[in-house]
Formats: sequence, structure tokens, C-alpha cells
Amino acid sequence: MNWKCPHCGEIIENAEKTNIKFCLRCGEPVDEETTQVDSGPSDDESGERQEVKKIQRLDDLLRITMIVFGLGWLVLFVIPFGESSYGMVMSWDLLADREGMSYLVSWPLMLGLLFVVLGAVAPLPGWLRSGAAVVFATAFFVVLGVGDPGGPLGRDLNFAMVGGPVWLLIFPIVTAGLLLRSHSQRGLIPRVLIGLGLLFGIIAYLTGAEGQSTLVGALLRYLGEDSPARAISRILILLPMFLLLAAAVGFQLPGKKADPAKRWASILGWVWLIYLPAFYLLFGVMLWVAEESAYYFLMFFKLCVYLGGLTAVFALSVAWLAEFVPGRLLPLLHRKDN
Repeated sequence: MNWKCPHCGEIIENAEKTNIKFCLRCGEPVDEETTQVDSGPSDDESGERQEVKKIQRLDDLLRITMIVFGLGWLVLFVIPFGESSYGMVMSWDLLADREGMSYLVSWPLMLGLLFVVLGAVAPLPGWLRSGAAVVFATAFFVVLGVGDPGGPLGRDLNFAMVGGPVWLLIFPIVTAGLLLRSHSQRGLIPRVLIGLGLLFGIIAYLTGAEGQSTLVGALLRYLGEDSPARAISRILILLPMFLLLAAAVGFQLPGKKADPAKRWASILGWVWLIYLPAFYLLFGVMLWVAEESAYYFLMFFKLCVYLGGLTAVFALSVAWLAEFVPGRLLPLLHRKDN
């Protein structure tokens, strides 16, 4: 219990059994009737305030990320895709593209506008912002994975998406799980996300591709028959299979003294965050050099920015929901039990 001076606000700790006659700071006499006792916030109130501040910080960071990447995607819309025999290819030329590349322009345009609005309008409920981000990010990953573009870039785009939507979804899911695990050592949600990523990895790598019974078989079967650029890309598509095994460190529960998996989970989380956009950027550079055309680089540079932004927004949205939802559901469950 703390005593608070009614004149100057001076606080004396543990003053519950002290007969205070005057304040040592201002010298004013204190009557028993005007004596104020400030017990300070309880442990429950303190924990609740910290939780609210943490959720608010995550929401602010999510809003900034949405605005930055949303504006970036809108800027990319006015940057040409490259040059063809009939001149410069602009984004609006592809909106009505009969060769099947319109989704590579329409979806980023729509999501760019949506993310800017969701991030700029602060009064929106956090659950609406985060929930919409998870739903639309997941939808775009699926659209990218199942799309069948034509045109001069169709063959290379299909190769870059050879793992399909399940392979693409591994990256945002495992990123969110590992980054959450590095901050919530005993949380269940991070382990569920990491487990879901492992399940998706098994499905992706054991599903048929390129005429082979499994994606692993396809990547290894044509490894020695491709150009150097494609051979390197096949290795980079295969590498996440081993990163998934490393991500299993997130299942480890912390010991009594320290949590040895915390630092590794944080490092691996950042690796998963940048892996997919870095892969597409490198693939675009290799094609640019091999084909001597910046058309390839511009296309895959845009994919790099799209997927980097989607993964970051997805991870932050899941982190916000992981902090918010349990705090709302657990009290309701307790009420039902009582």
C-alpha cells in the first residue's frame, strides 16, 4: 500500500501502517481525513495493460506494413512489364490479356488498394484488419499456385510455381509460427502453425509434378538436364524441405534455465520470411542474364515484392490474432464452465 500526498502528489511506498502528520516534500500538514492511499495496479491489471499495449504495437506495425507494401504495389502497376515486338508492355495491357497473365496484375492492384485502406483507416477493428489480411493473402498464394499463364513468360512462371499453392503457403505459415515461437515459448498456436507447415511440406513434396510421381523426383530427375539457371532453381525449390526439418526446433519446450530454441526460431523465422521473394528475385536475375532481356527481371522483381509483402502482412496478422483471440475466447470458456 502506498501513501499519496493530497497537496503535491508525493508517493511513499508501504505506508499502510505509518501515521503520517505532514509531507516531507512540500511540508504541508496532512489530516487523517484527507490521507490518500494508492494501492497501485494489481498484477492482473498490469498484465492486462501490457497485453493491450502489445496488441496495439502489433496493430500499428501491421498498419505501417500494409500501407508501405500497398503503395509499393500501386507504384509497380505503372512500371512496365518489359518490351515485346510491338512495344512496351504495361500492366493495363495485361488486364485483358488473353494469354492468362491478367491475375498477375489485377490481384496486386486490388490488394494494394485494399491494404492501403485497411492500414490508413485507424478506427477499423483490429480483428477485421488482420482477418482480411490473412484471407486475401492466402487467396493470392492459391491463385499464384494454380494459375496457368501463357505468353513468352508462361514456361518460366510455371516452372517457378512448380510446387503449387501448397508449396507457396508453407512460407507464410512457417514464418508466422517461428516468429511467434521466438516470443511465446510455451504458446500452442506457434507449434500448431509449424506443424501445419510441416504437413503442407509433406503434401507438396510428395505430390506429382512435371510428369513425375513426386515433386522431389521431378526436381532431382531433371537436375542434370537443365540450364545452369534452372538447375540452381531446382536446388532452391528443394532446399525448403530441409529447412522444414530445422523448423521443427520450434516444437521444443523451454527448460527451467533457458530456452535454447528461442534464438534459432527467430533466425529461422527471418530466413523463411525472405526466402521466397529472394528466390524469385534471383531467378529473374539469372533469366535476365541468360536471355539478355530485362523483361524477365521486371516480371520476377514484381513477384518478389508481391510475395515479400504478402508474407510479412500474413505473419503480422497471425501474430496479432494469436495475441487477441485467446484473450477473448478464454474468458468466454470460463463463463460457460461456471
